[in-house]
Amino acid sequence: PRCVAVIPAKNTYESLPNIVLRKFAGRPLIDYTIDTARRAGDFDQISVTTDDPEVVDHCRKKFPEILASLRPMELSLPKARIGDVLEEAVCRLEEGFGVYPDILLLLNLHTPLLTPRYVRRAIDTLLVFNADTVISVYEDNSLHFVHGANGLEVLNRGMENGIRLEREALFTDNGAIFAAWRDVVANGQWYGNRVGHVLMPSALSQSISDPTTAWLIEQMLKHRLESELAN
Repeated sequence: PRCVAVIPAKNTYESLPNIVLRKFAGRPLIDYTIDTARRAGDFDQISVTTDDPEVVDHCRKKFPEILASLRPMELSLPKARIGDVLEEAVCRLEEGFGVYPDILLLLNLHTPLLTPRYVRRAIDTLLVFNADTVISVYEDNSLHFVHGANGLEVLNRGMENGIRLEREALFTDNGAIFAAWRDVVANGQWYGNRVGHVLMPSALSQSISDPTTAWLIEQMLKHRLESELAN
């Protein structure tokens, strides 16, 4: 099947200005996700959709094989849905470049610790298990609560008195990878009926959401670089 990777690259966050091109461990943040997609080796095309002309220029100069384009500004507003961003990017590929994918992978640049093995695993899972979509997750053994009639209530009463290692894990979508058949997305079914998953370590699932997590992930990227150089 023809596979396309789409990397949304919104660069107008008030709390994270110029986050897409900000350097982490010496490299612009977006470079990590682009390199991961390239090293995965399974894509007929990699596309970057952004709201910043500087991001387009960076991608075209450093990665000439990448299709980088500006998206409508309304798709960068707080109310914009990621599904609409993906649909616009894919329609642009189909109508503007004649690229008609069977499989779509949405890769999140805010999770730069993602490695190619999990990207390849997402594609394999979609194919082997006949799934409609595949998401990347990590296991969460914490005790969760929901609002009840008298305040917070334990989500799973059976796990209330169990020790942490015995609790039934919940699976948390870490947002790093979303894989789907083109037909599923075209029909407006974001997850479809059969949802597969790729299990990632919680450490690799870290996502940049504020200055604190940005600092933390930069330290982890520096440590990874030092380990690679040492080996």
